[in-house]
Amino acid sequence: SEPAPEVTLFAPAALALEEEPPALAAVLGDPLACLLEALMPSAEERAWLLFALSLLCVGLAAYAAADCAERAGRILGVPPAAMGLTVLAVGTSAPDALGSAAVAQQGEGDLAVANALGAGVFDVVVGLGLPWTLKCLAGGSVGFAGEFGALAWDVGLLMASVLLLLFMIVNNRHRLTRRTASSLLALYAAYCIFTFVGLFTLRSRG
Repeated sequence: SEPAPEVTLFAPAALALEEEPPALAAVLGDPLACLLEALMPSAEERAWLLFALSLLCVGLAAYAAADCAERAGRILGVPPAAMGLTVLAVGTSAPDALGSAAVAQQGEGDLAVANALGAGVFDVVVGLGLPWTLKCLAGGSVGFAGEFGALAWDVGLLMASVLLLLFMIVNNRHRLTRRTASSLLALYAAYCIFTFVGLFTLRSRG
């Protein structure tokens, strides 16, 4: 019997077929993959250059996302802090949430929790520490434009949510249940409502 033909899954449009399609069809099929394939060097030849360019692309994408969110907030009349705490936070944490959900479905609850908490720690320690350090080394200073009170509330709510998660895990004998998930989702919804109401209240008073 003849061997079954090989099938490539989740491949870019330009690589899914053995015969390379026309350039226009490849660009229209997966423009981002074609752009990255044209710009990025080979990992076997220039691994460090590929790593540096990947970091540059991530930084540019993050800057574009923050700028678009700020502009959208100005158009809609939403304060920048509210956009950062909700829209940008969801956008940057969505891959971590999907990764945690994938490993949780495989029965790896400890890995799901570690991924979520590890991503949060990295965002706080490195995501804030590195740009602040570079800013200070460049001779500047980091200020909060009179929003330190709101920042203190956010940090307190973050610590309280982590402690609540640990309490739920211990109380459920180290098991993640639907009640725990529902409680966490309700807590995040309440946090978003509290954030928007608080920021709009402070804005109206100011």
